[in-house]
Amino acid sequence: MGTNIYVLVNKFSSWKKIIDGYKEENKNTYQSECNKSDEIFSHLDKFNDKEICYKSMYYLNDIQGKYPTKNHAGCIYLYYWLYDNCKTECNSTEIKNIFNKFIEKYESTGDPIHTDYKKINITKDEFERLKDIYSLNPNTDEAGTKNDEEYCDKFKSIYEKHQKECDYNTQSHFCNALE
Repeated sequence: MGTNIYVLVNKFSSWKKIIDGYKEENKNTYQSECNKSDEIFSHLDKFNDKEICYKSMYYLNDIQGKYPTKNHAGCIYLYYWLYDNCKTECNSTEIKNIFNKFIEKYESTGDPIHTDYKKINITKDEFERLKDIYSLNPNTDEAGTKNDEEYCDKFKSIYEKHQKECDYNTQSHFCNALE
């Protein structure tokens, strides 16, 4: 993957607030797109959230309307969010297919996403690394609730988990972000 996705993690909490801003009354907006989601998205039962289609449509509409120049970064977060909301083991092919279908559904409403989203592909390993970096980000909701010692312990654990990888490959985007 050519783009350094790890530098986008510091914006994840902003993107998360958009999805968290979804309310039940937003459901009507994408009724026709999401009512058919069961027949199209056969593996939606793997997700923690039964309103994943509505939230995805709401989110895509919001980033397209308010942040059209940031669509690529916003799509990276949607991809991450789909992985993060999978309650069972989702493989990267399933996530990519669902991600692409959600964007195709959104674009079918006549509002194109101005990024080459089909090139976005986050592997399970990349997702785990993103999750590790995000958990260390001071902008996350839980960051303010942790004391310094807990944060240092968490950082140490994550660093040790990836130490061999980073010792061997010091120029990787992930290792640079971890430092």
